[in-house]
Amino acid sequence: MKKIYPLLGILGPIIYILAVFIGGALRHDYSPLYNSISELSMANAPNKLLMDALFGIYNIFIIGFGVGAYLDSSVDNSKKYKSATIMLAIIGVLGLTVIVFTQDPRGAPATLNGTLHIILSGITAALTIILVFLVGLSFKRNVEMKIFSWYSYIT
Repeated sequence: MKKIYPLLGILGPIIYILAVFIGGALRHDYSPLYNSISELSMANAPNKLLMDALFGIYNIFIIGFGVGAYLDSSVDNSKKYKSATIMLAIIGVLGLTVIVFTQDPRGAPATLNGTLHIILSGITAALTIILVFLVGLSFKRNVEMKIFSWYSYIT
């Protein structure tokens, strides 16, 4: 049986990028230089349902990729790599929760949902940086994967 998790790891980021481009194109008042990506799916955003669906699919794919990579011992069995794959799955779960806890509109008073959005997004960002570094360290000792180690550090 073929492993599907690498495909999820490829399609997930593509769906995320498409979501950002589609969401930005559908909103005449959105500028990627001024607005955050979270504004595409905040509570009063037009096309919220579409954005939630696309970002939800992305996060489900990230969870699937993280779990698949964790279970596949042929890639790397080190604690660093396993920790990174667990972090990736957690990032996907946090991404799904951010769909519920939406960003507050600019200039509006802070709400519990908006505050939780900021906290969850901050945790996600920190975990992302840590996991990329861990993957780089875990691939460093494997000659065939050394290029990915350097790619991780550069990223």
